[in-house]
Amino acid sequence: MELFQELDKLPTPLRERLINELKSVQNRAETSEWKLKSAELVIRDLEERLGQRAMAVEEMTLIRQSAVSWIEDRLKQRNTLGRVLACASQLHWGGRQYSARTLEGWLYHWRAKGCGGLARQRRRDSGLSRAFSPQAVEEIINLRRREPSLPVTTLIRQLEVNGVLEPGTFCLASVYRLLRREGLDRSQLIGASSGPSKVVETELAKDISSKLVRQIRLIRPRQ
Repeated sequence: MELFQELDKLPTPLRERLINELKSVQNRAETSEWKLKSAELVIRDLEERLGQRAMAVEEMTLIRQSAVSWIEDRLKQRNTLGRVLACASQLHWGGRQYSARTLEGWLYHWRAKGCGGLARQRRRDSGLSRAFSPQAVEEIINLRRREPSLPVTTLIRQLEVNGVLEPGTFCLASVYRLLRREGLDRSQLIGASSGPSKVVETELAKDISSKLVRQIRLIRPRQ
């Protein structure tokens, strides 16, 4: 309110210019708020996908358990393993057929670890980036932290120019996986900064308004 009172006391050309600047600040603040809301939707969508993936994994474990139980029952009837597996491979489990070799693998996992053996097995090297050397991984992470808004493609080109990455020795997906694993992909960075960013935009608008008031008061006596 104080700002607009001061603006009314200024000559028309100067008042219009300052009003346009204020509108520009307001538009930037609104754009920032819109981006934050978009980021929240992206994060919510990712959470839903993760939940669906967990359900799919559980469903697959139940399908494998059903197939193994069927195989075990037939083996108890003194059928040979080869014959049972051949029959099982002709049946549908969860809407699809599996090879005798796949079914045999499920059986051995079941016998070794029970239901836990039927869950999707995590690779021993999962979480490790085999496409990059430890030094390259460190450089990618450090650059991403220094330049969080830098597009991944630009980040890659910069690292190639610096000799950190060698073109043709990796794929774009491997870089995204590395950044996602480290919590440095775009949605995670936006989600982590959503709260503070809104506060910063608000404080920026207040700071600009107060500066404009001071400038107006310095200008008016000269008119």
